[in-house]
Amino acid sequence: MVASILVVDDEKNAREGLAQALDGSFGKDAINVETAEDGMAAMRRLSEKAFDLMIADIKMPNLDGMELLKRSREKQPTLEVLMLTGHGTIEMAVEAMRLGAKDYLQKPVNLDELELVVRRILDQQKLLSENEYLRTKLREKNGYQELIGSSPAMKKL
Repeated sequence: MVASILVVDDEKNAREGLAQALDGSFGKDAINVETAEDGMAAMRRLSEKAFDLMIADIKMPNLDGMELLKRSREKQPTLEVLMLTGHGTIEMAVEAMRLGAKDYLQKPVNLDELELVVRRILDQQKLLSENEYLRTKLREKNGYQELIGSSPAMKKL
């Protein structure tokens, strides 16, 4: 499965640099990276397509990263979000995590750390997806058994 990542940053060089770094680290066969220049553009992209991960800067014009985080989680509840900032405080990081961000990195981003965090988020997402799939299969398999022979009335017979 190819993971879909949306990189949102109003600084063109940062946005394109992150996209290229991710493509280089994971390869085009593993991820599909798309970009948006601000929060409003990101919301339009989220309306058009489901993403696995959004990497967003906090300080942006029009719609800042914190508001984007809130709105994006309403639109796509399973979307994982990684926040970036060059002007971070502990309070801001705590607020981002409280709003549902999976992690928070300082700019300039250490590319090795970025790769590690993105890999962890995507691996965790894959495990959750596989777990849900297996639970569904198990319910389907056991559903008929429960229906046929495990009810209290059937056990009395």
